[in-house]
Amino acid sequence: MRFAAPLLPRPLRARVACVGAATRRALEAAGLRADVCPEVEAGAEALAAELARAAELRGAQVLFPRASAARDELPQALARLGARVDAPEAYRTLVPERAAAELHGALAGGIDAVAFTSPSTVEHCFALLAPAERAALCARARAAAIGATTAAALRATCPELRFTVAARPSMSALVSALENACSEDSDAVS
Repeated sequence: MRFAAPLLPRPLRARVACVGAATRRALEAAGLRADVCPEVEAGAEALAAELARAAELRGAQVLFPRASAARDELPQALARLGARVDAPEAYRTLVPERAAAELHGALAGGIDAVAFTSPSTVEHCFALLAPAERAALCARARAAAIGATTAAALRATCPELRFTVAARPSMSALVSALENACSEDSDAVS
């Protein structure tokens, strides 16, 4: 939002939707208001359902700027509802240059818990690990996923990892899930 907001005409004629509370806060910080935002559950499916309740989508032109690795669920759901969806790549998630060295250093120091916030964090984390490091992390650490999509990525990428899923997709719920996972298995925490 901080990059796109200054480029948008004011007043904004289009209705704005966001996927969850964190995105709503980013919109507000940029001086915009979300017309549609799922209140209980964040994610593509919840946003599509909320949009369908808020407006007739048949024939509507919907702009969905997204990450290069974004799932296709939201554009597909909107298209099924009759919307014409333009989904340009707006950004890419890249592994920072020092990520491997920092991850290897953290592993050497001992990791007790890991919080995964997106499928790309799962993908990037495990791509940087050697097989022995992966085995050590999975044997020692407890993990938590922020939501169902991240949990699915963990199951597909690292089925041997013990993890829990946050009750709702927010940072506070992710921290609570990780605290609960660690307290249930005190052997995982030194």
